[in-house]
Amino acid sequence: MRLAALLMIALVAAAAEPVDPAAEVARRLETTFDRLLADPEAYQATVLQKCRGFPEGGLFPFTFPAIAYAVLAQGDRQRAPQRLASAALCLDRAMGVVARKVEAPGGDLARLADYRQHATYIGQLALALGVWRLAGGDDRYEAVHARLHSVLLDALVAARGDQLRSFPTYAWTFDTIPCLAALRLRDRVRGESTADAAIREHLAWVASEGVDAATELPASIVEPGKRAPPRGCDLSLRVAMLAQVDHGAARALWQRYVVVHWCERATMAGFREYPPGVNRPGDPDSGPILQGIGMSATGLGIAAARAIEDRAIATRLTGQLPAIATLHKLLVAADPGAARRTLGGAGNDPDYVTGFLFGDACMFFCVTWRDLGTALDASE
Repeated sequence: MRLAALLMIALVAAAAEPVDPAAEVARRLETTFDRLLADPEAYQATVLQKCRGFPEGGLFPFTFPAIAYAVLAQGDRQRAPQRLASAALCLDRAMGVVARKVEAPGGDLARLADYRQHATYIGQLALALGVWRLAGGDDRYEAVHARLHSVLLDALVAARGDQLRSFPTYAWTFDTIPCLAALRLRDRVRGESTADAAIREHLAWVASEGVDAATELPASIVEPGKRAPPRGCDLSLRVAMLAQVDHGAARALWQRYVVVHWCERATMAGFREYPPGVNRPGDPDSGPILQGIGMSATGLGIAAARAIEDRAIATRLTGQLPAIATLHKLLVAADPGAARRTLGGAGNDPDYVTGFLFGDACMFFCVTWRDLGTALDASE
């Protein structure tokens, strides 16, 4: 009850913040990353130190800010050169991270023969490179971008609609979706349709093989002999990515997701990490779960709502943003064990808008992401 009361105080205080909290948070986050990237090598060292406890903690602190800067550049041509320069600093380091992760020949991603069963790392980097080009970035990464597109497309065609492997040892159904978005972005930039058939084949596989019968939402894991229920962290980011591929499918998924996972509490609103009736503790993917609401699902839900253009939910979620650092601080104080388990050991650091570096990287993406106009059905 004490934590609930403190949450209420924090959220009431947030109501007095700026009318457009998403724009204000984006401004503060851009200022934060401008400062951090003034010394790129120091930033890389900080990422290794502060983000290693998070899933993809060595990747997202580079790809998410790169995407955010590129999207901002697309919306403001006067500041585009500066923002694209910042995106490039992030992309340069992301490429090194991915090359090491997938053990690229000679450390050169342009020499990859296949995706090495690393859809997570290859797909997220290819997506960031696609947004870079869509925003007017030059062709300095073309050799790598072309190769990533090729190996992902080859893998999807070979899979005959089935999911790709997130990592060599396992697969989350979500991780193929950013690959589809990456393929679609590059095709759109180049005026091609090389991946259309493979994209549609995978979406058909999800509809026929990947849906949880109880909720009619995509299952988080679909493996021989193993299925796992839908998860909010997956579904929020899935909608955000799918909107760039098939807007109609993304909207239909969003509507069902809201029916099953949306929660309104006295203290806050957001998305459940698990469907009603599934009670599991938080983990590094979900982030903290407060009153049944998952912090990752809710934060990433901002990106989904913006991409799907659901202004009501986007406004509801972004209205809580000014309280995010306070919420983090309260969680760490109220349940240090849960904070260690779900926040990768991150404390409440006043240098960061959300209280921790990984949170800032994710939130920078969320408050800038939108419908990029690349979906297959955008012009149909």
